[in-house]
Parts: sequence; C-alpha cells; structure tokens
Amino acid sequence: MLSPKRGNGFIFFLIIFQSALTVLLGFAVIFLDRYVYVDEKILDSYLIFVQDIFYFLVPVTIYFIFTKSRPGDVIPHNRLSAKNILFILALTLFFSPIVSAISSITALFAPTDVNNDILDILSTTPFIVSVISMAIMPAIFEELVFRGILLSNYKNTGLIKAAFASALFFGLIHGNVYQMIYAIAAGVFFAVLVAYTNSIFASVLSHFLFNGVQVVMTEIALNFSEAADMINNTPTLQENLTMIVMDIFLTVITLPFLILIFRKFTEYNKHNALDYRYSIKEKPLNALSINIEDGENKITDVYFVLSVIVSLMIIAVSFLI
Repeated sequence: MLSPKRGNGFIFFLIIFQSALTVLLGFAVIFLDRYVYVDEKILDSYLIFVQDIFYFLVPVTIYFIFTKSRPGDVIPHNRLSAKNILFILALTLFFSPIVSAISSITALFAPTDVNNDILDILSTTPFIVSVISMAIMPAIFEELVFRGILLSNYKNTGLIKAAFASALFFGLIHGNVYQMIYAIAAGVFFAVLVAYTNSIFASVLSHFLFNGVQVVMTEIALNFSEAADMINNTPTLQENLTMIVMDIFLTVITLPFLILIFRKFTEYNKHNALDYRYSIKEKPLNALSINIEDGENKITDVYFVLSVIVSLMIIAVSFLI
C-alpha cells in the first residue's frame, strides 16, 4: 500500500545506502590509487557512468523486493501522446530560464565547484559516454526514485505537498547548496508534469532535455575554447551579475508563454490528472477538478525529519571539505 510513511522510509534508506556506498567507493579509489596504477580521470569517467545504477537502481530494486510491490502499481506509466510530447518540449524550453536564473543567483553565495568537476569530467570523457551518464541515466533512474516511488507514496497528501516534498529530497540528494536550490525548482516542475499526465515518461523526457542540452552546450564550449581555461576559470562578480540580469530578462520574456502553454497542457490532461489523483482512493473519475490539498495523510514523520537532517549534515560536510 502506498503511503507517506513508506515513502519517507524509502528515502531515509536511500540516503543511508548512498552514504555508505560513497564511503566504500572512497576506500576503493584510495586502494586503486595506492596499489594499482589507474588514471584518476579515466576512473572518474567510469564511476560517473555507473554511479546511477548503484546509487538509484539498486535501492529501487530493493524497494520492490522488500515491499512486494509491482512496478506498474507504483510507477505511473501512461503512454505520452504526440501532443503531450510537444507540450513537454515547449514547457521545458520556457521553464529553463527560471532554472537558469535560480542557478545564477545561487552562485552569488554558494560554491560552484561542482561545475568545474563536471567540466573536468566532460573534457576527458567521450561525448556519447557523457550523454549516457549525465543525461540519459539520471533522467531514468532519478525519476524512478523521486517522481516514481516517492511522489506516488506522497500523492494522497495533495499535489502541492507531494510535489514540494519529493522535490525537496531531489534537491537534497545532490549534496551541495548550489545544485540543491535549482534542483528543488526543477523537481516541482517534474512532479507537476507527472501528476497531469499520469506518466513517469513526462518527467523523464523533461529531465533528459535539461541535462542533455547542458551536456551538448558544454561539449561545444569545450571544443571552441581552451578546456583548461574553462575548468580553472571562476566567473567574476561582474560576470555573475550580468548573467543574472540576462536570465531574469529572459524569464520575464518567456513567462507569459510558459503560463499560456501550461494552461493548455492542464486542460488537455484533465482526465489523466484525475486518473493519477484518485488511483489510490478509488474515487469516481467524474470530478470536475483536482483537490490539490486534502490533508488526509501527514507527510512528515520521524523518517522525513531524519532524512532532512542527515542530508543537511552531508551537505555541510561537503562544504567544509
């Protein structure tokens, strides 16, 4: 049976599992570096290629084995119509400036070292491997966790609570403040796509577009400039402020289009949204709208609180080192 308690228990297990795996991988890297000659950049490329399998697919598999649930009963999997695919492409395009603006503003007060780490890996990794490891695999495996298992267990609390709670953990799991904030915004967006289409494929497609475009643009930039300069260059305050102004301007220009397309998208998917909303309660599907807040299930419990605390501790430790 799906419930917030089960979702919170799963996310707590996921965080502990990933933390333990990170420690084990750290010892493995030290061992290989000390006793076996392995190029560090090549090793990083291999690790990032398989990390989502171990970090997300393994816990997801354990969840279904432990709960004896069928994936089809937990993961919303409606087929996307051609019109919905076009809606998702357009919504992702017009939502991107918002994510970019949040990212630029966050860069003013949060370390962006993760960008240099990603650039370093992309500069030494074949393009197809980068697309698979940084666009395709995260879009599939992360969505199975956060808009699949977690959102489904939360959805009976109301769309707003479910979307923000699942997005919160999606942000926290990134392990740093810079990615966390814009990931929360993106997570809410992905959750809404799933809720209105009753399909995990909606968020997978949008997630892939976000990551894929970044990989392609980075690859182009690396090919047209000195990779070392890009990796070692930290944007100045003036450059950050200029980027913020540009992102906010683009957001203002595209926001009316985002709102207009979203309204058309929700009207088109009204029946799918009702299917998703009432699939747990087994209510009739002839309601005129979705009750986005009913408060029948409390979303916070001891596992929810512990998951947030442990995640914040991990972020604090990563910030200090």
